[in-house]
Amino acid sequence: MGTAAHWENLAADVNLSALLERRGNVTMTEPSLDAAGLPPDATAERAALVAFLRDEYPKVVASVALATGDRQGAEDAVQDALAQLWSRANDHRPDNPAAWVTVVASNMARSTRRRRGAEARAYQRSGVTPESTPDPAAAVGEATDIDRTLRNLPAKQRQIAVLYYVHDLSVAEIAATLGIHDGTVKTQLSRARTALAEKLAPSPEGHER
Repeated sequence: MGTAAHWENLAADVNLSALLERRGNVTMTEPSLDAAGLPPDATAERAALVAFLRDEYPKVVASVALATGDRQGAEDAVQDALAQLWSRANDHRPDNPAAWVTVVASNMARSTRRRRGAEARAYQRSGVTPESTPDPAAAVGEATDIDRTLRNLPAKQRQIAVLYYVHDLSVAEIAATLGIHDGTVKTQLSRARTALAEKLAPSPEGHER
């Protein structure tokens, strides 16, 4: 089943068509080829990276931002994950690079947010005011209802939903990518779908909840 069909099926379940139409395109910084650490003479490697940046980069960054709630952090994490991906030998690269980068970058971004949160709490306890930093939530920009609802899901459900609906991975592919059982993926996906349906189903007055 294609990605569009996945979203259409979900929309049919919870009447999301109008919400999905408002998702729109995302403006982001174009990364440099040097971000992956490739030597200038790696012609084939650079061509592969160019293709990835052209075809997958916007979707991957949007997925990580959706999973973490931090647009700038998502871009930084995706470029770090790309460097990891292209540092691997060809025979050790994942079958689905976009999904692999999404998972690795999401984990990186979440770790960064946890570290920043710990630093902020330490500043609060010490009474020292840190230098101002941008609000990660504000960096994401205006979010649609489905974006906000996805961000409110538990991290694992959100990650699985993004891989399934955005990257069009099957249950088996998600399980292999995350190193978990198929049954766990099905359970988490079912819970995510239920939560989305409950939050986004129209109210009797015709407004989303």
